[in-house]
Amino acid sequence: MRIDQLVPYLGYGDAISSHSLWIRDTLRKCGYQSTIYAESFDPRMIKQGQPLTKYRNEEDSKIIFHYCTSSPLSRFVRSLGKKVILIYHNITPHEYFLSVNHDIANSTRKAREELHLFSQKTELALGDSEFNRQELESVGFRNTGVLPIALDPRQMNSQPDSKVLKTFDDNYTNFLFVGRIAPNKKQEDVLKAFAYYSQAINPNSRLFLAGSSTGTEVYLDWLKWLANRLRLENVHFAGHISNSELAAYYRLANVFLCMSEHEGFCVPLLESMHFQVPIVAYACPGVAWTLGDAGILVRAKEYDIVAETLHVLVSNSELRHKIVEGQTKRLQDFAPEVVERTLKAFLLS
Repeated sequence: MRIDQLVPYLGYGDAISSHSLWIRDTLRKCGYQSTIYAESFDPRMIKQGQPLTKYRNEEDSKIIFHYCTSSPLSRFVRSLGKKVILIYHNITPHEYFLSVNHDIANSTRKAREELHLFSQKTELALGDSEFNRQELESVGFRNTGVLPIALDPRQMNSQPDSKVLKTFDDNYTNFLFVGRIAPNKKQEDVLKAFAYYSQAINPNSRLFLAGSSTGTEVYLDWLKWLANRLRLENVHFAGHISNSELAAYYRLANVFLCMSEHEGFCVPLLESMHFQVPIVAYACPGVAWTLGDAGILVRAKEYDIVAETLHVLVSNSELRHKIVEGQTKRLQDFAPEVVERTLKAFLLS
């Protein structure tokens, strides 16, 4: 049997693309024929899939459709004469982008409005978190489940970039956030918490913010203005980084700090668990589900309290060990073999 995947974009290093590649490889290992079809590609990923124009709707094949935005692919799927398996990666509320990028705002608004249209076009609708599954259920999907994103250790085993390690090889305390530069991820709150920490607790500290700003350049410029306004000298905007650079920043990090207000899953939390970097995160629903009982969740954005929490994690080795131990245990729930069993159960049910 064929089980193909349809994605709007096959990119380098983003969560949805990595998830679709893992599903493809897992399906092939299980004996299925499987190809990823995409509307567009990152040039580095052109050999990993086929253009959507080459897709042929074979009668006995199945389709996994990754839904995350409004695009011509959405209309194409609705036009097919068969039901699909939908994987929902959540859609950021459009209000976050109104002052940043009207095209993104319109696309996310339209995507949320159109989600319910697929409720009658799916044989199975899967959220990659319980938070996402509940949203599917709330808009009318009946046969739902959770297929988490698996963290494939092979992707995390890149040799850390030596240039990054050498540049920041000193006695500074390093904080890290990884994620697209976007208003919902609230990098400004990370800056404000770091400002308190660096100015009131430990001046020998720095902050790394890694992530692409494509389409959100206005927000990036504002973040740089804010860092200057807060008199922060040791903030480094790393941009879109390679796997080896990512490994280096995690190797350098003392704590991963996430202040995001809207996440469907948040893969960097799993990366932090893998690299044994303790996590402090704002308790938005998607983040809270992914962490489970691991890490440290904060319920309010009181920057002094967040900064003091960072300080305790940095200075108290016993607490740090306990947090990392809990994160390592939680990471086992996202091991490839665990998620593979879940995927098989859904496909064979």
